[in-house]
Amino acid sequence: MIGEEGGGEASDAVWILDPIDGTANFAHGDRNWCISIGFLVDRRPEIGVVAAPALGELYAARRGGGVTLNGAPIKVSGEADIARASIELGWSTRVPAERAWDVAAGIVIAGEAGATINDFFAGTGLSKGNPILCCTPGLAVELRRITGIA
Repeated sequence: MIGEEGGGEASDAVWILDPIDGTANFAHGDRNWCISIGFLVDRRPEIGVVAAPALGELYAARRGGGVTLNGAPIKVSGEADIARASIELGWSTRVPAERAWDVAAGIVIAGEAGATINDFFAGTGLSKGNPILCCTPGLAVELRRITGIA
């Protein structure tokens, strides 16, 4: 098990846990924080669970098994017009790139919802992180061109 708050080591089968993803929001009483649990086998995200208790939301996914929000199946929007899309670019100046593995749960959830996602865990991604691109399939070509993320 690897935990953001308490270390751990990578292995062929590893749980990745972030007990409070969005610590600053949590500390300031903002409702936008979650608990993130991912499971990887051979650097491939297999299970993802994200609970947002303050929002009453539970996302759960298993590779090849679909994804649900509070038990109901969900899918990406299918948006293909970049002018209408919500786009977020981000990085953290507080967390070094090598501690970026807490995206494991989100990768499974987004992938099972139909998103296009690059291979974040390729190479040394589990230990050092990689850039990540996650979007609707209709935006993938343009966003890859703009960002340079394969």
